[in-house]
Amino acid sequence: EDMKIQEHFIDSAQPSPKHFDHILKVIESASEPLKITSIKQLSGMHPTLVTVAITELVEQGFIKKISERGSQVYIRTEKTGSPNLQRYETQFVVRTQELSSMEHYAEQKEKCLMQILRNALGDSTQEKCNQCHVCNRQEFSEAIDKEQVMLINNWLSNKGCPIKASKIVKIEEGISMLDGKLRIPDFIYFMKQRAVTQSLGVSDDLKAMIEKHIRILCKKNQFGSVIVLPSRTWKARSLMARKIAEQLKVPVVDCLSWKTEPKARQGELLNNDQRRENVVNKMQCQLINQIPTGAILLLDDYTGSFATLQEAGRALRKEGKITQKIIPFTIASVKWRLGKRGMI
Repeated sequence: EDMKIQEHFIDSAQPSPKHFDHILKVIESASEPLKITSIKQLSGMHPTLVTVAITELVEQGFIKKISERGSQVYIRTEKTGSPNLQRYETQFVVRTQELSSMEHYAEQKEKCLMQILRNALGDSTQEKCNQCHVCNRQEFSEAIDKEQVMLINNWLSNKGCPIKASKIVKIEEGISMLDGKLRIPDFIYFMKQRAVTQSLGVSDDLKAMIEKHIRILCKKNQFGSVIVLPSRTWKARSLMARKIAEQLKVPVVDCLSWKTEPKARQGELLNNDQRRENVVNKMQCQLINQIPTGAILLLDDYTGSFATLQEAGRALRKEGKITQKIIPFTIASVKWRLGKRGMI
């Protein structure tokens, strides 16, 4: 697992010729100079790759950065040909060799570990330490306490996943019930059922977890209403909103809708810049009656980039003129891939 993480870091910082070509085409085809956020949004590439590629293209003179109306934008220069990518090829070889050396160090059983480190740091003495497990010929076994592992897994599964606050639209910190990175059965079942059944699609354990976290939120907030986000796929949207509202003893205020439907589902897009652009200024708040006093529980099925929740907050604040505290609450939290479709 550690190797996969390090390989991901190496790949994320390793632009290929096609990445440079794509960035140049995005800049060339634009009707006006682009900011870096626009380049990320239009290219759909991993944000790190965009930053690395743009920096290199500026350094090699294929594009240049200028100031326009107080913003840094990028334009194409007249330079032709292809960027020199030798440094990235060398960097890839070096980093891969370093990772391979680390793996060998961790797995080898013949040479003193301290000798290897001292040699790597230029120490010619290289005496055996007689302390490491190679010198002492010790073999380590992994002791697994199944009961403790079960307790840890239960705690992770039930603690919820925080949703960050947003100062821009004044949304408080909220909570998601299920952390998608854990891939527990409740998460998999909910994500499969949410689009196919009008029943809640949650287990008894998840129902109990939702009720527990609602009680925790009630200790800190006096709620006045539940507002649920519009959804094209969550079949149990209204039913879940009613169940939570019954526990809170407040009404459901169904005032949010799409004035312009997003062009794509968030999971089909390639990075978070595209996801923000997909929903920004597309939601509306239409209030028939004055909203009840008290905090608002803002409900959705899941959150990934936070862009849709933030757009809902914008609509409530600017169009609905709502001033109450807004606390987001979702059933699941997912982590979107960057530069690729789908979730991790």
